[in-house]
Parts: sequence; C-alpha cells; structure tokens
Amino acid sequence: MQSNPHTTIPQSLEGRSSDTNRRQSIERGSSAAQRRQSYEEARLQRRRTMESELGAMEAESIGDALPEGFKGEGLTEKAFPVIVTKSRKYVPIILNLVHGAIWGVLVRKGLIQLTTYNGSYLSGVIWANFTACVVMGLAVDGEGIWMALLENKTYTAKGAIPLYMGITTGFCGTVSSFSTFILDAFNASANTAIGKHYQYPNRAYGIMEFFAVVLAQLGLSMMGFYIGKHLSQVIDTYAVPMSEKVYRALELLSMALGVSLVIITCFLIGFKNHGSWRSWTFAMLFAPFGAILRFYLSKYLNAKVKNFPMGTFTANIVGTLLLAIFTLIGRGKLSSGGRINPHEMGCHVLNGLDDGFCGALTTVSTFIAELFALKTLHSYRYGIASVAVGGLSSFNYNSLCPTPIRIHTFYRTVHFTTMSEEIQIKNASLEELRDVLINKTNNIALADRFRALFNLKSIGSDSTDKESAHKAIKYIAEAFKDDSELLKHEVAYVLGQTKDLYAAPFLRDTLTDNKQQVMVRHEAAEALGALGDVDSLPILEDYYKNDPSLEIKQTCELAIERIKWENSELAKTEKLEKSLYESIDPAPPLATDSNTSAVEKLQDILNDQEKPLFERYRAMFRLRDIGTDEACLALASGFTDPSALFKHEIAYVFGQLCNPVTVPSLIKVLKDEKEAGMVRHEAAEALGSIATDECLPVLRSFLNDQEQVVRDSAIVALDMYEYENSNELEYATVN
Repeated sequence: MQSNPHTTIPQSLEGRSSDTNRRQSIERGSSAAQRRQSYEEARLQRRRTMESELGAMEAESIGDALPEGFKGEGLTEKAFPVIVTKSRKYVPIILNLVHGAIWGVLVRKGLIQLTTYNGSYLSGVIWANFTACVVMGLAVDGEGIWMALLENKTYTAKGAIPLYMGITTGFCGTVSSFSTFILDAFNASANTAIGKHYQYPNRAYGIMEFFAVVLAQLGLSMMGFYIGKHLSQVIDTYAVPMSEKVYRALELLSMALGVSLVIITCFLIGFKNHGSWRSWTFAMLFAPFGAILRFYLSKYLNAKVKNFPMGTFTANIVGTLLLAIFTLIGRGKLSSGGRINPHEMGCHVLNGLDDGFCGALTTVSTFIAELFALKTLHSYRYGIASVAVGGLSSFNYNSLCPTPIRIHTFYRTVHFTTMSEEIQIKNASLEELRDVLINKTNNIALADRFRALFNLKSIGSDSTDKESAHKAIKYIAEAFKDDSELLKHEVAYVLGQTKDLYAAPFLRDTLTDNKQQVMVRHEAAEALGALGDVDSLPILEDYYKNDPSLEIKQTCELAIERIKWENSELAKTEKLEKSLYESIDPAPPLATDSNTSAVEKLQDILNDQEKPLFERYRAMFRLRDIGTDEACLALASGFTDPSALFKHEIAYVFGQLCNPVTVPSLIKVLKDEKEAGMVRHEAAEALGSIATDECLPVLRSFLNDQEQVVRDSAIVALDMYEYENSNELEYATVN
C-alpha cells in the first residue's frame, strides 16, 4: 500500500522536530563562540609569551651591558673580574671612571647653565638627564664597535670593558643626577627655589608641582634612552669593530687624560682661587669620588636582591640625602640669625660636594636602563620606591629657605671683609657687628654693612636675652648718624621689624629731626606704626597735620591708622588670611570675608584716590597675598598714582613677590628720572630680588646715577642679583 505524500505530520511531532533543530543550531553557535574565545585566548597568551621572552632578552642584553651588574627575572648573576685585588684590571677601570666623571660633571654644569634663562620652558638638570640617557641608550644597545673584543674573549661581557665603563658609569652616570632632580622636585613643591618665588593658589598645588617635575624628568629621560637605542641600530650598520690594538691605545689615552685632568684640576684650585673658577674646579675634584663609590655600591649590591638593583638605589638615596644635608649647611641659619657656614671656602667646598660628589654619586641614566630591564611590576616597584624615598630624603631641606620677605631679610650673612681683618658671623660679637655697620674703619663695602645690619636685627628681634637684644637695637640706631640715606632708611625699617618698643625713642628722634632726609623720616614714622606704639600717637598726629612734606604726612596717617586698628575690636574679629610674608606692613591686608576679594574689585579700591589711604594700602597687601600674575598686573596699575609714597610701596611689594611679570613696570619706573628717588630706589632693589637676566644690565647702568640713593640701591641690588643667581651659593662682594 503506497503512502500518501500529502499525509499530514502530527502537530506534536512537528514541534518536537523544530525544538531539536533549534537546539542543534544553538549548540553549533555556542561551539563556534567557544572556539573563537579559545582562539583569542591562545593568541593573547602567545603574544604575552613573546613579550615576556622579548623582555627577558632585553633585560639580559641590558644586564650584560651594565658595568655594575644586574640580577633580574630569569637572569644569571654575572661573574665580573675581581677588580679590587688585581691592580692590572683595577687601575684601567678606576682611571676610565675618573676620566668619564670629570667630563660628565663639566657637561652637566654646562648644560644647566646653557638651558637656564629667563622664559625657558624647561631648564636645568632635565636637559643633562635627557642627554645622558640618549648616550646610555646608544652605548647599551650598540654592539658593533665592541664585537671583536667580545669574540676574542678579551672580556667576558661588554659591561666589563674599562673604556665602556668610563662612557656609561663614568660619563653618563655623572652627566645625569638623580639627587639634583629630586631636589628640583622638592623646590618646586615647597616653592623654595633660589631666585624664583610663586604664589600657588594654595599649598596643595605644591603636590602637583612635585609630580610635574617627576613626570617631566622621567618621561624625557625614558624617551632619551629609546632615542639612543634607535640611534644605535643605525650606527651599528656602519660601525667598524674595534681591534684589540686600537682599543688598547684608546684605553691608555683615556687613562692618561684622566690623570692629566686630575692634575689640572688641582692646579686650577690652587691658582684660580676666585668664585667663577671654583664653581667648576671643586666639582671636577669631587666628581670622580662619587662615580667610583656609585660603581662599587652597584657592583656589590645590585645582585643581592632579585629584581631590585639595591646598589643603584642605595647610591641614589644616599646621594640625595647628602645633597639635602650639604644644602642645609650652605643655606641654613642659626637661631641667632647667622649662617651655619660663614666661610667663603666652605661655600666653595659645599658647592663642589653638591655638583661634583652628590651629582656623580647619583644617576638617572643607569636608573632608567634598569627600569627597562625589569619586568613591569618590578619596574614600577623599583621606580616608585626610588622617587618616594628620595623625596623623603630631601625633606630635611624644608627649613632652609624662608619665604622672600624683602630683599634685605633674604641676605646671606656669610662674612664681612674689611681691609684689615675678616669678621666671621658665627663668632662675631655685637661690638664687631656694630663696627662693621657704622663703618668704623671707613673702608667697608655698603653690601657688608647691610649684612651686619640684618644680623643685628636678628639678635634684636629674636634673642631671648633682653640685654643683648636691647644692645643690638642701640647699636643699630647708631647708624642714624651715617651719611648714607639708603642705609639710614633700612635702619629705620629694621627697628620697626624688631617688634620691640625699646626702639621707639630712636625712631621718634629720627622722625622729629628735620636734618634727616625725607625718606629716612618717612621710614621712621612707618616703623612706629609697625611697632604699634600708642605713646607715639601724639607725635604722629602732630606731624600728620603740620609737616610740610606730603610723604611724611601720608606715612604718619598710615601709622596712626595702623596703631588704632591694631588696638581695636575690629582687629580681633576680622578674618585675615595667613600671609606667606612675615614682614610687619604699613597696613594689614583686607579681610578675606569681605565682598572685595576679587582682583578686579581690589584694583578698583587700590586706584580710587577718594578712598582713605589706609584702605587702599589694605587692598594693596591683599593683592600681594593673592600673588597671581593678574594680581601683579593690577598692582602695577598703581604706578600711575601721583603719590611717591604709594608707588614706593608698590615697588616694595614687587620685591617681595619676585614675580618676573613685574619686571617691565619696575624697569620703567627706575629709568624715569622724573620719579622720586624713594620710588626708584625700591624699584632697583625689587629688580635685584627678582634677578632675571634682563635685570642685570639695567641695574649696572644705574651704578652712576645722579641720585646717591639710587646708586647705593643699585649696588645692593646687584649684590642680591649675584646671590640669587649663584648656583654655588657662595659669598660675593659688590665693590
């Protein structure tokens, strides 16, 4: 019986067949997805395996190329020749390190000076670190020139070749400096760099500055290392292997040059005994010791801890800590206000230890090479540990650099030189300081007298011995008999900053002495206001009403208002932001809880001649405390005011701020011969405090100005300029 082709399939069977097909389809799709996933996982695993193998090969290559030795993941510890006990191998290595280190420190200092200028986007040691890493990458990856020596088994590895050690460990390691890089990061964070002072919105921005320096330094150094590696691929294509005979000749030449440079350095230290030479020669003297110590630390400690080059880490941290200590000794102050190191030769030696020994003991080029030789996790661990511990090591430097309050208070009182004797601050008596201040021998430089003045001020304001403090104040007041208008002006200022009412009678006598110059009398009145001397109010009110000089009248007005404000309830209730500046100003800044905190509103108050002078001064000092470029430009608008006193105070504030944006307006004021001497003198001192390159020729041009106070201010400003731009932190006298 034939079946009917049109027989209908039962509905239940049709549904079952459809479900089966769907399940099979899903299983086939799922299987395909699983296969794709497995394929991707296998490909990812192969890629990671290849990356790991390539990383291991690179680590092995770098490990063989580093003279100090290296123990990374999957590497066997190298057995270098025992160089200490075998003089035949010891002498070539040491002399090549010496040769490389001396050239290295010269290149580093040269690059720092070449790249440090006003307006530079990147400056200082960052260029030296970049250059060292380029050469290090070139040397580490380059094989062609050394191939013959390795094939002849003259040396077990490239890192054991003395001439190669001189290039990498000696030269590259010394050109780069980890300690200077960390100190730069700290200075940016703490806002303590010499010659540079900025107003961050708040202190937390210092953290951003620290990381900005770290990221820029390490980023450029890593890029330099890769550039060097890429260059080596091109150079190896054309490089001719060096024969053993040629190598021996070059090695002997390098050794001879190393010895010659040491002899020349010692000769120059003995005969070229002034600062511009010793800045370089002492660095050349100490650099080889730092490089040799770094080599031995790395040679014998790097292989002790797997995946953590302990030798390089130790050298970098010890060098950073030593740099912080040396900087503390060079720039730190005693409780009496004098310097920790008062000796000129001590400054030279400390500078040599900073740039030479610490700069050569610490390295960025080897540090970067080691980072690339480690696996990712170990590399981050090593890098973060080095930067973090190095940063902590530099924090004992925090108390070195007080905020620039005024050009005067930032003087380095290293020592005073007279024609007949040298008075050292550390051991100077009050009487010796007085003799320098009053120019007892009639041949003491003005800059030295200023240093004596501010050391006496430190004793007068900070000494717990009241008898000594009052004696210091009395000796300061003796200088009111001097002929120098500038010096007497500073004497009055200093007495006001002592916060001791014992100084008030001397200041009252000066204010009422019509034989004194107006600028001196004005400063005496301002100082009485700074002291908050209520007993001086009758005299101040009398001269406010009756003195013919507008500057005296205005200063007395300010002093009266300040004394009244200081003794009022308002002073107790106003919310004043803590200022970075420790000076006692003619008026307190405007309160932060007022409705006039915006720069534009403060500028309106500053320039509104209808408002009380005291209120305008308060706006001035509030703008100073804001300290941004916008605030500085707002302050500069005050130079159009007709009051010489007002403009003089703006110039003084610019000397505190040390912001280069104010330089053009200060130069304009200084060059205006129609401007009052008290304004021009403050402008000159402010330029000396800011100390950018454009300030130097301007200040020199006013050494022969027709006004004595401007000439004297130019001398003092040049002394300050020389200090601010002195990398060696050495004493300098302006004759």
